[in-house]
Amino acid sequence: MLLLGVLVVALVGWQLRPAPTVDVVLPREREVVELILASGRLRAVRQSQLGSSVSGSVARVLVEEGDQVRKGQLLIELDDGDILAQRDQARHAVETASSELARVERGAQPEELARARAELEQASQVNRARLEQARQRLDQLERGGRPEERGEARANLARARSEREQADRDMARARDLFAQGAISRSELEQATLAQSRALASQQALQERLRLASQPARPEEIAAARAELEAARATLSTSEQVARQNLGLLARQPYPEDRSLARARLAEAESAFRNAVEQVERRQIRAPMAGLITRRNVEPGQSINTGTALLTLAAMERTEIYVETDETNLPRLKVGQSATVFPPAFREQPFTARVSQIGPDVDATRGVVPVRLKPERLPEYARPDMTLDVSIEVRRLKALSLPLSCLINDNTCLVVEGGRLRALTVKVLARGQNWAAIEGLDEGRAVVQNATTVEPGQRARARTVEPPELESGPPAAGNDPNGKTNYEPVGQ
Repeated sequence: MLLLGVLVVALVGWQLRPAPTVDVVLPREREVVELILASGRLRAVRQSQLGSSVSGSVARVLVEEGDQVRKGQLLIELDDGDILAQRDQARHAVETASSELARVERGAQPEELARARAELEQASQVNRARLEQARQRLDQLERGGRPEERGEARANLARARSEREQADRDMARARDLFAQGAISRSELEQATLAQSRALASQQALQERLRLASQPARPEEIAAARAELEAARATLSTSEQVARQNLGLLARQPYPEDRSLARARLAEAESAFRNAVEQVERRQIRAPMAGLITRRNVEPGQSINTGTALLTLAAMERTEIYVETDETNLPRLKVGQSATVFPPAFREQPFTARVSQIGPDVDATRGVVPVRLKPERLPEYARPDMTLDVSIEVRRLKALSLPLSCLINDNTCLVVEGGRLRALTVKVLARGQNWAAIEGLDEGRAVVQNATTVEPGQRARARTVEPPELESGPPAAGNDPNGKTNYEPVGQ
């Protein structure tokens, strides 16, 4: 009996002992940002491997890996050998052919027509003078010489010599003035014509004096007649040729000359284009603006056609490629915003938007690809850079509890009648420190550290302030605006 009494006293004492104190917190309404977290890489939508269409030796490489280049910028030059000389020759041929076509298109110039008229006049005057001399010589041979004719012939010859000497002096002076640019070509030609006339007159008078001084023989008369006929023929031919030349000049340009000149120019231009193409094929230029991500060539290296020498990524069009569990498909929509955190530049995040979902699902791994378009790409961005992406799929106002209040993701503990009782709740979303819940009244306090106690245990509640989110730079699962963010909970 004594032992039983001791036990009863001990039990009563234990029951009368104060219950342990547990910290409880009140749920808070917060703006919940539901996120899908994924990792992926930055990709250039357009990325080209640059090579050469001709084989050869590399003369210069003008870029390094990491260089930003503009469209059309020269990147690599191959040894051009004699191609440049051939191009220059072809250019000169084009210039010559172009000048010739321009000359043909212009037709005869006024100075050319004036020269042709002067040649016609000169040919007519000179040959008419020779014809007159031949006629006078024949006449003199047929008549014979008399003393008074010989005296007149001597006087005329002396005068002709004097005129010829003066014409020689005038011609010499005209040549000097023309060389100095003081007189025109037509004035020089007039002096030449005057000199020719004076010489022809002197020669005719010399022949007349000879004939007047001795009797003519029959063969001399026959020769004189033949010379007269030859002078007539020469006059007719020279005038005809000069008139034809003048007529040809006046009718220029001729269609056949124009066609020939154009054909020659087209041929020269075709040869020049081919030469330029040969030079350009030895110059590798950027087909688009972008970033040199790989260089596989050095000066002096021999290359073949099709060899990848440089890799160029167009950074004005990039995308972020990630994969996420296919169960997230109902939450994903094109246009959703996302925050991107490069592990190497975590303090410098940037924003993007979902541009494509799928279209296919990897049945083996149960993932779906998602593509995002950066809204503004930072300067440090590089192709194939690893990125952590937080896609915002939903924002809502909901009661939230610290994660330490939950047991098995669906149970929390409350203090009722001095004891702990389990209460089932529904978790809407889960974050790093907090969970959005449903099924709990706003003023109902729950145990803060639920895993350290047991349901049914005696307890006294002590209300405390819940812990705040950790401070610091944004990370996957932390909104850069400082609002509570949650990962999605599988359904």
